[in-house]
Amino acid sequence: MANDVNETLRAAAASPTRDAPLSLIEARLRRRRHVRRGAAGVCALALIAALGGGVALSVDSGPRIETVTPAASPGVSAGDPPVSVDLPDGWVESPIEPGMRFDGEILAVGTTLQPAGVPHSACFEDEMYNDDVVVVLRETTHVTVLEKELAATQRLTTEAYGQYPLRPDNFATAESAVSTCLAIGTDVPWEIHRYTFSDQGRVFIADVGFGPTSTPEARAEAFAVLNSLVVEPWLEEPPVPVTTVPPSTVPASADTQAIEAAFETWVAAGPPDFDGAEAVIEDFASIKATAQEAADLVGNPQCYTGRVDAITRIDEDDADVIFSFFCDGLPAVPTNQPGRAVKIDGVWMVSRDTVCATFAIGQARCPPRE
Repeated sequence: MANDVNETLRAAAASPTRDAPLSLIEARLRRRRHVRRGAAGVCALALIAALGGGVALSVDSGPRIETVTPAASPGVSAGDPPVSVDLPDGWVESPIEPGMRFDGEILAVGTTLQPAGVPHSACFEDEMYNDDVVVVLRETTHVTVLEKELAATQRLTTEAYGQYPLRPDNFATAESAVSTCLAIGTDVPWEIHRYTFSDQGRVFIADVGFGPTSTPEARAEAFAVLNSLVVEPWLEEPPVPVTTVPPSTVPASADTQAIEAAFETWVAAGPPDFDGAEAVIEDFASIKATAQEAADLVGNPQCYTGRVDAITRIDEDDADVIFSFFCDGLPAVPTNQPGRAVKIDGVWMVSRDTVCATFAIGQARCPPRE
């Protein structure tokens, strides 16, 4: 019997029945959309009003659960830049409590309020919520930017996120990662559909949770909510890059060429052997283990190249340098970083302090000098 129920639930989640046509629900939401346009201030007032009151819900077989009741709204907006969705009748937004924002969450809506005092979830582990459905939207654009190591001055475009599919035309028929979780006191699980997608140069994760006894109409409404999503672009116009690197104040010479070669060899010397590093890095033997740790933390050290942007001072045995790293040709941390070269036994090397300061950016710490 349990298997039959599970099959029924999966079928209902994938394709709403004729009793709840998705197109009609979406049409009803679209008719409301004009009410919400330009209503960011109204949403803010609704949230303030929501925090002003509370109600305690309880059932005989479960614990007492405190919730906060928000004001009703035909649509909700959140995030920066904002995203918005339309809400079917009876749906509510759960305000995000201070300190409870979970993994980039920007919006949580559903047929019931999220339990208070815990991070929001697409699965309520209490049978009192078994009839409900919820949608939790998170944004991971900032994580993607770090992963791609884009410079802050570069425009974010959909093409920059080739590994993330574009937003589907219809979430009800789109592929999703499906998981389950069991509510306390029942052997029928919640079903959770996860969608990862890009829209307007931004990356999102949407989790849609279906209670084990939720109706086909409620499930169709969840997909309609996601289909109503409106995303504002991350950057409308790319800013003009500003070069802040000072020009080299040292004429080109055999010394400057040797310093540049030392920095380039340092960056190119990769694990596990770090070929050539000992010849161009001061006291490399004492920090080789840290270099391996830094490479492990980065995960893809082979993508890196480096260059000297400027040499601003050079003396008999040391020099001031500005240098940059690149990963697969894109600017990477550190960029325009100050460093120092030292001349040891007639050979120009990257100073130990410069290398260790770079490792520390990635949380790898060199041991003290002996």
